[in-house]
Amino acid sequence: MTRREEESIFRFISDPQIITDLEFLKKNSTQVLRNDLLKGYTDHSDHHSCRVVENASRLISNAVQHFNDDMLSTLYAACWLHDYGMHVENLDDSTYVKTHRVKWRKLSRKEKYDFIRDHHHRLSAEHVMRLCREGKSKEVNVGQILYPGAVASLCAMHCLDVDGDEYKKLADGQKDINIRLLSAVLRLADILDENSDRALAVQRETRELSPESLKHWWRLYYTQVNIRPEKNRTDIFFSVPRNDNRDYELILKNLQLPYIEKEFRIHEDIFDANDMHFRINDDCLIAEYPDRDEMPQVIYDALKEEATPRILDKATRYLRAVSEMSEKEETFVETIPQIDYEEVFSAIDSQIIPIVRNIPVDLNMDEKWAFYVRELNKYLSDYQVSGVDQLVTSLCFGSLT
Repeated sequence: MTRREEESIFRFISDPQIITDLEFLKKNSTQVLRNDLLKGYTDHSDHHSCRVVENASRLISNAVQHFNDDMLSTLYAACWLHDYGMHVENLDDSTYVKTHRVKWRKLSRKEKYDFIRDHHHRLSAEHVMRLCREGKSKEVNVGQILYPGAVASLCAMHCLDVDGDEYKKLADGQKDINIRLLSAVLRLADILDENSDRALAVQRETRELSPESLKHWWRLYYTQVNIRPEKNRTDIFFSVPRNDNRDYELILKNLQLPYIEKEFRIHEDIFDANDMHFRINDDCLIAEYPDRDEMPQVIYDALKEEATPRILDKATRYLRAVSEMSEKEETFVETIPQIDYEEVFSAIDSQIIPIVRNIPVDLNMDEKWAFYVRELNKYLSDYQVSGVDQLVTSLCFGSLT
């Protein structure tokens, strides 16, 4: 292996010419990826693209036998260009824009940026096809891409609903390459970059961010991700600023984790079929970092309000699942020791467990649920627990999905 190959971020490729082509693409598209049009959002620059490439390499490192050079070059090109559409503002000649009957020149700057943000994945696909078709365009010469149609499809697919018709059509349209596997890798590589690397303090301090952007920024600011191929595991933990971190844990675990876990579940079958047996380590650690800033109270309140229904819903679904399982086994109490109660809520657990244990075994599921709710409400009333505090009570089930 040459020094050039060793230094490349495009790993596992055996053909030096493909590495050269990808480095050419990387070099000539970097300036566009630094246009930074949408300043109210987290990093989508070449730094993000570089991390997505690295995440993809780590995800496939134990299964490279399933990825030939053609697949790798397609995957890496898509990882590098998947957000390209967020950085091109001149869309007067865009076929995609015209199909939406949008008069680009008449839009305000905000309207343009909103359109770019909402449609950037499809715009990225259009740019890939045009750049490859034209060879050297007014934007950038991307060089040789062997499967431009597959790269374009992957760019579009990274933000689509996997159960939607558009995703399925794009996946079925590529016969020469395992596009579903590549899409799974790209989507996970992208979502696993939702962490503090994309939440730079200087951006928060120097930009006027919207309330929604600030909520997203603070969630990422505390999130750390470590992809560990040697253990087939992805560790996610949260670095928080203070000793009293129970509420931070509550917010971060229930806002940041679910959509990552969902993405892993969506692609679990295709990963398993290709020897990529990754799992998320859901035993999330809370690490205290004295140099971490505390989020502003208004952001804290907004995130806690957003987290509340998710946690209560999870507690409800979990208890119903336990009830259903117990109904089949004709006993409710047997399942109680399997509950993974969190130590920090032991005081609350001491009240919840007796309620559950006292549920009569001869009741059906709905009756058991009604009994639990009635007794829990009685407990809450006795201890004057209400409002947001109820979600803390429900956190006795918080470590379970």
